[in-house]
Amino acid sequence: RRIFKIEKKLGSKLIYLISKLAIYGMLSTGTTIFTTTCLYPLEVAKAASDIGVRAVVGPAFRGGCMFEESYKLLRELKMIKSHKIKPALGVYFFLSCSSDDLSAIRDLLENMHVYFHVSETRREVYEFKKTHGVFPVEYLDKFGLLTARTRLVHLGWATSWELEIIKNRGASVIHCPTSDMIFATGGFLPFKEMSRSGIVVGLGTDGGLDMFEEMRSFILLQRNNYLDIGVKALDALRAATIEGGKITEWKAGRIAVNSPADLVLVDAESIHLQPLNKNVLQSLVYLGSRVDVDMVIIDGKIVYQKEDMPKIREETSRILGEVKARLS
Repeated sequence: RRIFKIEKKLGSKLIYLISKLAIYGMLSTGTTIFTTTCLYPLEVAKAASDIGVRAVVGPAFRGGCMFEESYKLLRELKMIKSHKIKPALGVYFFLSCSSDDLSAIRDLLENMHVYFHVSETRREVYEFKKTHGVFPVEYLDKFGLLTARTRLVHLGWATSWELEIIKNRGASVIHCPTSDMIFATGGFLPFKEMSRSGIVVGLGTDGGLDMFEEMRSFILLQRNNYLDIGVKALDALRAATIEGGKITEWKAGRIAVNSPADLVLVDAESIHLQPLNKNVLQSLVYLGSRVDVDMVIIDGKIVYQKEDMPKIREETSRILGEVKARLS
């Protein structure tokens, strides 16, 4: 809620400029696709379109009278003429949504993705069960909100039967390990069980910009909670690439015929990557860092080069000065 208040105070012009900085921050870590839902999705979409990055963008719906405003923003996002921008709806405060809200969201699912932040904390799940008599995922299913276009974010406190429902409905899951640890949610996303059952699990940050760090957090948290080293570097890399491509419905995340020409060039001679393991992917996941990213190509076009960083830092200082002035 505090973040939403700050967003509102900044206004559309500064949100556009800040979005550009955030996008360059993501590009510097090798990210070619991002998803976000916020108060100013049009400004974020414009920033993404101007830079040339792929983005799934939409309004953040929090229940009540906001639906008409969200619907208007989604209509405007659909009018953006860019094959790299896709509209979506984000539902953050699931407990605040009425049955009418959920019915309206169900209609949107026919044409776009909806991201639900769900079963993130034990308290949230407890309060939901006490109020509605069922668990959150069961409740979504009751309203027909679990489909192949449904994206479930966090899901650290889900039951085994809820996982079965997710699998049967074809919904996808986004694991945000760093965010979950920062906020001490105490939950655990059962990656092995989901993966074995065929549920698509992608890797997200819910705030951060560094996917190298996120891949390591993914492996460490999973191994720690399973008391087992069965989750491998390749699992983390797939979650950050191929599975992310499936979730956003771009055939991205792999180098193959008929896949988008989205490429990240990494400096294999970086000191901290030496000696380079025969399993290069393992070295990349365990030791890789944003400083290793030399270039990012999206749709066959160069959108980021490390040599651009001095110019980006200069622009960052200027924009942050404007932000501080606006918030003071």
